[in-house]
Amino acid sequence: MRSPSDIEDIAQEAFLRAYTVERGRPIEQPKSFLFRIAKHLALSQLTRKSRQITQYIEDSDDSEVIQLESSAEEETSAQQILGLHCEAVAGLSPQCRQVYVLRKVHGFSHKEIAAELGIAVSTVEKHLIKAVEQCDRYVRERTESRPSRTTSMESEGRVREG
Repeated sequence: MRSPSDIEDIAQEAFLRAYTVERGRPIEQPKSFLFRIAKHLALSQLTRKSRQITQYIEDSDDSEVIQLESSAEEETSAQQILGLHCEAVAGLSPQCRQVYVLRKVHGFSHKEIAAELGIAVSTVEKHLIKAVEQCDRYVRERTESRPSRTTSMESEGRVREG
């Protein structure tokens, strides 16, 4: 929840629901019961808000929807960075790459990856940290070596002025 008032509303509603249940029967683990109620309330509220946004978009006119168009240059740049990232992933060690792909592409949790590969969760975390650092470094090194448009324009301006 982003808004403090939403958090307060959920907390208050959770306490009220827990109190109502407790009046009828004793609760063995009140803390976990309260957190479970709060979690379900938060998820319900997020689902409700998500539906409202979806309904608004469906109900709105095409003229009301702002279309974001990327230029051909931005599209090309994004494709190049994606290609660099794929190269970076291909350059990882086999197990590191496998952990990274299971997490980033397939959305496995750390526990699921550990179970799938028969390794410890801490090993999964170490592989992910290593993979992210190596991929970021690989992409950064290759994108920084290319001159940007503003840099080349600035240098042209200096030459003309000088």
